[in-house]
Amino acid sequence: MPLRDVPIRFLLIAGFLFSGLLPLMAVALLSFSIAREELTHQASRQLESVRDIKKAQLESFFDERVRQINILASNPYVKKAFNDFKDLLDSETQIRRRGLVGEGNFQFKAPTAYLELHDRYYEFFRKFQRELFYYDLFLMSPSDGFTYFTVKKEADFGRPISPIESSLKDVWKIAVSQSRVSLSDTRPYAPSGNVPAQFVAAPVMSEGRVIGVVAAQLSLSSITDFIETRPGMGKTGETYLVGPDFRMRSDSYRDPENHSVMASFLGNVEENGVDTLAIRNALKGRAGTRNLLNYKGKKVLSAYAPVTFQGLSWVIVAEMGEEEINEAIAEALNDRITITILISLAMLLVLAFGISIFISKGVARVKTELNLLIEGVLAGQNERRGDPVQVAYDFRGVMEHVNALIDAYQSKTNESRKLEGIIAYNERMESIGTLAGGIAHDFNNILAYMLTYGDLVLEDLEKDSKAHERMLEILKGIDRAGELVAQIMTFGRQLKREKRPVEMSLIVKEAAKLLKATIPKNIKVMTQVTPGRGKVMADPPQLHRIVMNLCTNAFQSMLDGGGEMKLSLEEVSLKDGEVEGLSSGIYALFSVSDTGCGIEPEILDRIFEPFFTTKPVGQGNGMGLAVVHGIVESYSGSIVFESVPNIGTNARVYLPIHDEAICPEEGPVRAKIVRGSGRILFVDDEEPICQSTALMIESLGYVVDAETDPEKALERFSEDPQRFVALVTDINMPNINGVELTHRMRSIRPDLPVMLITGYNDLMTPTSASKLKAEVLLKPFKKSEFSQVLSRLIQRSL
Repeated sequence: MPLRDVPIRFLLIAGFLFSGLLPLMAVALLSFSIAREELTHQASRQLESVRDIKKAQLESFFDERVRQINILASNPYVKKAFNDFKDLLDSETQIRRRGLVGEGNFQFKAPTAYLELHDRYYEFFRKFQRELFYYDLFLMSPSDGFTYFTVKKEADFGRPISPIESSLKDVWKIAVSQSRVSLSDTRPYAPSGNVPAQFVAAPVMSEGRVIGVVAAQLSLSSITDFIETRPGMGKTGETYLVGPDFRMRSDSYRDPENHSVMASFLGNVEENGVDTLAIRNALKGRAGTRNLLNYKGKKVLSAYAPVTFQGLSWVIVAEMGEEEINEAIAEALNDRITITILISLAMLLVLAFGISIFISKGVARVKTELNLLIEGVLAGQNERRGDPVQVAYDFRGVMEHVNALIDAYQSKTNESRKLEGIIAYNERMESIGTLAGGIAHDFNNILAYMLTYGDLVLEDLEKDSKAHERMLEILKGIDRAGELVAQIMTFGRQLKREKRPVEMSLIVKEAAKLLKATIPKNIKVMTQVTPGRGKVMADPPQLHRIVMNLCTNAFQSMLDGGGEMKLSLEEVSLKDGEVEGLSSGIYALFSVSDTGCGIEPEILDRIFEPFFTTKPVGQGNGMGLAVVHGIVESYSGSIVFESVPNIGTNARVYLPIHDEAICPEEGPVRAKIVRGSGRILFVDDEEPICQSTALMIESLGYVVDAETDPEKALERFSEDPQRFVALVTDINMPNINGVELTHRMRSIRPDLPVMLITGYNDLMTPTSASKLKAEVLLKPFKKSEFSQVLSRLIQRSL
């Protein structure tokens, strides 16, 4: 039949079908391609999210274990246990000689004397081990690692660990030699049936020395339990950990028989370990997501990253099979696309023109919704979502997928912002530390020659003159400036500070000011500080911790109904027995009283017990008052609580005022100046310090050759090395620093006495100074202090 004989309506329908089907097919294919790509990216992001969450959980897990063992090691109750066990085993030598026999499963044999002491402490340590999910807990001697006590009573009980190599020995050695907490890698441990084990240990310190080591054995399943959780991982997805030896650090979900931690250590890397491209990349410090072959030779999408903590270098991997991902994408897209095309074809065949209009409107609506949605998201409205009800039924799935993609994008963005916040905070603290170091160096150099000239001028003044009195005030101001620089260093670098005389009233006033600005307005804060002449020997951050912990407990007891909190500080004179545990003397009495809910009598006797708390779960760990009690006792003080239910509580802290911490009314006492003779080579690149210190050395009776250029000083020394009795040099100098200058001169004259001076105490630690066999003096220094160190240095070389 000629074309002209075909009815126009059939031509229109045929033409519409032809022209309508082509765009429909093109849109369907394009949508399928875009959606498939987005879903693939979504799968990658999902795996990365799982990897990052597990990594954060792992780091938090180890951080919590380190913190727990550190708190346990600093507990006075634990220190007492160590002393008691040591005293018993020192007096009963037969107990050490095979008198203790571990039989496993909490069973053991021991003499009666040991059993009595064991039973006194067992419940405390058993509770710690059980409630914090440790496999075992150890108390070990610092000399040979003799295990005074274990909870499980396996073969390592009552034996020294030092003769046999193990992970437990590794952490014990670090705790003893470096006096710090350490965490071991996973290795087979013979006393536990050669099961792979991991240990964390901390030194127990008393009066600055290690009296023992407390260690905990992590449960083999403690890490696997949360690593194996599989939200959104499908049938083939899994997350696992691998060590630098390519052996498993958590059990595999997909192959628990051949790729568990146990199988990995008992077998070999080829059959039971994981040596893939993902592992090798992560061990090089790289994180990423790639399609590759897993340990079973299967194609997977793998998201990997390095995990480093306390010396550990592990790899975390989240994987899912490529076939499952493709099937999920096909299931999500193919059916909908196919149904859409078939329905469209049927509707086009029945009502071609009407359906074309309807489809056009539907597509236009989807486009409008997507455009509005995308524009909103690009404008920062991340909470905006498309409404599937506003589009045609066949496009609602696409809108839901788009919403899901935006949800994933927002979740990833929030995670990125949190990480950026952490990075920014760390960078700020590092900047503060760097700035503090620079400030300390420059200010100490300025104060150095000010103090030197001040000492020289003071010697030329009549002691009873006004000028002498005023110069003393200037020197006091320089001393205070030096202390201020030390405080800046403590804040910027978080340096450990030794105990020193502290004016406690300043800390109490600072705490009161902070509390008034932060606690609810229905709680009134009153302060009564009686001026005193004495100071306490303490570390300021620990004093601040005492004050804030007691004040926090006080205002928390008044949160419901408000009330009054009073902070007071005064000096009191006590007689023997007036306060339990304190001898006669002068004490600083700090007290915090409140009108809160009070403490029941049956609870009052337990408030200093570790882990004891009456607060709901998540609002307290029961360590606050235990820590305060430990700090106060370490300062030879006492803490007393008095409380009446529904009336209030009064906490009193007594801290001794030492004679050496008393602030005299008269000016500072000048220490003895030691004079000497001989020629001193002095080197400092700053001209004012070089000139002022040279004058000071000459005033002590020495002859001085002063140089600002280390190169010239080395030339002068090389001409006649034996004419100098000592070298005094700054550490931080251009071209040649003080340490290098010392090495060069010592290569010429090995017995040369050396004093290193610096305005920045991070440049030379006591250990490195000891290795260098040199004295280190921190700027600014007094003439008397300098003279004593120099005289001691020269006398030691004679």
